[in-house]
Amino acid sequence: MTTHRFHPDPKLGDPPNAILFDDCERCAEHAKDPRGLDREHLLAIVKVCRDGNFDHHPTGNERRAEAAVYQALCLMETLTDLPWKTLVDPGLAVPT
Repeated sequence: MTTHRFHPDPKLGDPPNAILFDDCERCAEHAKDPRGLDREHLLAIVKVCRDGNFDHHPTGNERRAEAAVYQALCLMETLTDLPWKTLVDPGLAVPT
């Protein structure tokens, strides 16, 4: 397993409220395969997919994770014949 670097690191210009950071091996792994994210971080990515925006300038790893999660949500929509937003909204309403 790879390691996280210190973040947010102001010297690298990290957004303080980023979900995943660039130049971090472990964040890059999570971006490629978000299944390893904890519930809080995965919900944050799903909210971005639902709402269409970040509250900061997104990192490259956040964009990659967003694409992977969105792809999975679209697959769920195809399998269930339900809009994926209908499927995730109840889960987003539960406090973390």
